[in-house]
Order: sequence, then structure tokens, then C-alpha cells
Amino acid sequence: MDAVITLLPGDGIGPDVTECVQQVMEIVGTKYDHNFRFDTQLIGGAAIDATGDPLPAALSPLSSTLARIACFWTIQAWKSPSISTLNN
Repeated sequence: MDAVITLLPGDGIGPDVTECVQQVMEIVGTKYDHNFRFDTQLIGGAAIDATGDPLPAALSPLSSTLARIACFWTIQAWKSPSISTLNN
């Protein structure tokens, strides 16, 4: 099987968890002869810090591409001051 796996680590613990998920998927791919390619994109607080937008335009193709697998992890609003009121 060939697949592009889009990773959306976000911020907080998300990048650490996503890194582990990628490592597991690489092991599974090797063991079962799958070819996984990883496409890491920004989302949430990390995206706000980098682009000013929590859902950058680069993610819009995901909604119409069924061949992709999205591993979506923690997005923590507290990271970015512009959205910190969500936690109050």
C-alpha cells in the first residue's frame, strides 16, 4: 500500500506524540511492505505563530482528498495569546 499521511502536530504535547506516531507508522510500513510518505502541516497555535492563521490555506486540499490519512493531535489554544480567551 502507498499512502501519504498528513501529520498535524499542532502545539503543546502534539509534536511529541506525532513524532512517535510517525515512528510507529514507519515500523509498520517496513514490516508490512507499505510505502508511507509523511506531509507535516501547521495547525492551531503553531500555525498562528507562524502564519497568523490557525487553519492555514495549505490544509484546504485535505478536505477533498480521500486518499490521505490525517493524524490530528493536540491543539492547545493557550499557546497563542490571540486565542487565550478560549480557555477562560
